Amino acid sequence: MKNSLILAFLAGCATVALTGCGTDSASSEEQARPSRSSAEKPRSAGQTPAGAVTTPLRDLAQSPEALTKFKDFVAAHGDPEEKEAVGHLTSWKGHRPKGSVDEEARFPAVYPIIMIQSDLPAADWDAADDGDKAQSDLVNEQEGQAAAVAKAFDRWWNGEEKSTVQIFDVRGQLAGSGSAH
Repeated sequence: MKNSLILAFLAGCATVALTGCGTDSASSEEQARPSRSSAEKPRSAGQTPAGAVTTPLRDLAQSPEALTKFKDFVAAHGDPEEKEAVGHLTSWKGHRPKGSVDEEARFPAVYPIIMIQSDLPAADWDAADDGDKAQSDLVNEQEGQAAAVAKAFDRWWNGEEKSTVQIFDVRGQLAGSGSAH
């Protein structure tokens, strides 16, 4: 049960509040988005740092240049924790649209998901659940790094709705999901 709850959290329930302008060339998927609630306030122009983007997630996931731009943005605007965490990112792994069903999780994505490959070492989640302190510490460290990446991504990507950021380890296994608002 514990593993199921962790997997459910990591597979898409942790969210990143991402708000902003969007793009003029929105797809039908993006046009079907519900309107922003009163709790999700758009950023004012003064709050959006130079270099922030509005590119749809599916397009970011197909653009290696976008990852370089994200890393450059974090180098210029990130805090030390974000810079360290983003330094581990190696490539976009993919994108899951809102409502899509993941084969492993078997439930629909609550929000669109951007998946990012990293060079983070593989953690043994089962050993961590069984009390292995070293593996538990590694899992916690990776969750912290995923949160730092998500915080930086929140400032860089100015999409119109919330999104989930997932970070994958060297094996291609989910290392963590992050949230920031």
